[in-house]
Amino acid sequence: QTFPARYGFSDVSNACCGDGTLGGLVQCGREGYKICNNPNEFLFWDFYHPTERTYHLMSKALWNGNKNHIRPFNLMSLATTITF
Repeated sequence: QTFPARYGFSDVSNACCGDGTLGGLVQCGREGYKICNNPNEFLFWDFYHPTERTYHLMSKALWNGNKNHIRPFNLMSLATTITF
């Protein structure tokens, strides 16, 4: 079970930039699109892309995430592994 508010998200269904159903019918940059006031609270920036905050959280998890979630090891472990 997920808890979006735990990660600072108030909207995980709609795009921040766009318009129409789920913010996906009118793309960003096209006539009639809208941008939300609080992009850090959205999971998706537009119909296709996560927001900057989402990418930040994903990269943190990949870099130093718990081995129960990032397998077989996180990127920090990989980067610090010395092989000869």
